[in-house]
Amino acid sequence: MANNHLHYRPPNLLELPLELLLKISEYLSFADLWYLATGSRHCRALSHQIIWHRYRIDLSRPQLNAFNHIVHAALAYISRHGYNKNNAIDQTIIQSVSNRLAVEIYDRSPLKNWEPCLDFFLDKTLGIILDHVFLDPLLDTVRKHSTFTDLCLQKNRKTTSAILDQPTITNLSKNQHLLVTEFYPTRTGRLMTNFLTTLYPTMIALFETEPTTEIHHRLLLNHINRHLDSLSSRYHNHHRRRLLLNASPRSTRVTALAAVQQHNQFLRLNFRILIRFIGTLVQTDLLSANDLDIITRQRIQFFFLTFQQVVHTNDDIAGEPQKRKFKRSEQPPQQQYQQILFYNSLKSKNSYCWQMWLEEIEFQMEIFLDLRRAVLLSQQGDPITDDLSTVSTMLDNTVSALISTRSNDNQLPIILSPSTSTV
Repeated sequence: MANNHLHYRPPNLLELPLELLLKISEYLSFADLWYLATGSRHCRALSHQIIWHRYRIDLSRPQLNAFNHIVHAALAYISRHGYNKNNAIDQTIIQSVSNRLAVEIYDRSPLKNWEPCLDFFLDKTLGIILDHVFLDPLLDTVRKHSTFTDLCLQKNRKTTSAILDQPTITNLSKNQHLLVTEFYPTRTGRLMTNFLTTLYPTMIALFETEPTTEIHHRLLLNHINRHLDSLSSRYHNHHRRRLLLNASPRSTRVTALAAVQQHNQFLRLNFRILIRFIGTLVQTDLLSANDLDIITRQRIQFFFLTFQQVVHTNDDIAGEPQKRKFKRSEQPPQQQYQQILFYNSLKSKNSYCWQMWLEEIEFQMEIFLDLRRAVLLSQQGDPITDDLSTVSTMLDNTVSALISTRSNDNQLPIILSPSTSTV
C-alpha cells in the first residue's frame, strides 16, 4: 500500500483524451493556445496538436515554416496585448510588431530584383492576417447595428404628447441619421485593420513606394476574394444539403434540422465578420469605395441564393457619358443550380422553404445596409460619388423584395432564373 501511495500521481489536465481537450479549447482563442505552448515541451506538443485540429495550422516544424511561424507569433502577441485596460488599441504595441515584421521581410529580400521576393512574403503575411480574422468567430464580438424596427419600437414606446414634442422629433431624426452612419467593426477585425494600416506605411518606408503599393493592394484584394469565394461555396453547398434534407422523410430530418440551422447561423456569422472587416478597410486608405463596388458586383451579390439583378446602362445623362463601364458577368453554374433548386422548392409552397426565403432576404438586406454604412462613413466630408450606386440599388431591390414578399404570400416576389446578370 505504501509503495502504491508513493507511485500515485494526481490526474493531469494535459493527459485528458483529445476529444475532451478539443471541447475545452473551444473557449480558448488562438492566442491562448499559442501561449499555452510556451509552458513546457508537453504543453507545446499538446497546443500544436489542438491548433492543427481546430485551425489546420501546422506549427510542429517551425524550421520548415520559419516565416509563417513569425507571422503567427506576431498576431498572437497583438491579439493578447493589442488592447489596453480601457479597451482601446495600444498603438505602441501595434507599431513595434509592425516594425519587426517589416524588417523580417526586408532582411529576406535581395537588394536587386526584390519585387518577386516581396510579393512572396507579403502574400504569406496578408493571407495569415486575414485568416486570423476568422479563426475564432464564436469568441469575437459582432455588435448589432440599429434597424428600422428598433427605431419603430422606440417611437411606439413614447406617448402621444412626447412624440409631438420638438426635442423628441429632433432625437428621432438623429436616430435615423445613426441608422445609416453607425458602423461597429468586430474586435478582431478592428485590431487587424489597425495592424494592416500600420504595417503598410512601414513597408513603404523600407521599399519603393510605387511597386509596393501595387503589390500590397493586389494581394489584399486577392485574399478578400479568396475568403468570399470560400464562404460562398460553403454556403451554397450547405443550402443544397438543407433542401435535400427537407425533402427527406420527416422521421429522419427532425433531429438533423437543429444541427443544420446551427451551421447556417455559423456560416452567416463568418460572412458578417468578413463584411464588417471589409467595411472597416474601406474607411482606411487600404481599400477604396470603388474597390468595394467591384467586390460587391463580382463577389458579394453572388453569395446569396436570391441575388438581385442590377442592370446598368451606358446611356448619356444630361449630355455627359457615364464614367464607369460595366461588363457582363455570368452567374456561376453552381449557383444557377442552387437557384433552380430553391425556385422549385418555393413553387411547391413549402412553408419551410418560404421561411428560408424570408431569412435570406432579411440577411441580404442587413449585409447591403452594412456596406452602405461603410461607404457613407468613408466619404464623410467628401461629395458623394457614384461608387455608392451599386450597393444602394441592391439594397433598394432587397427591401422591395422583402416588402412584396410580406404583402403577398401567394406570389413569388422575385423570379429566380438561371439567367445571366448584367453588371
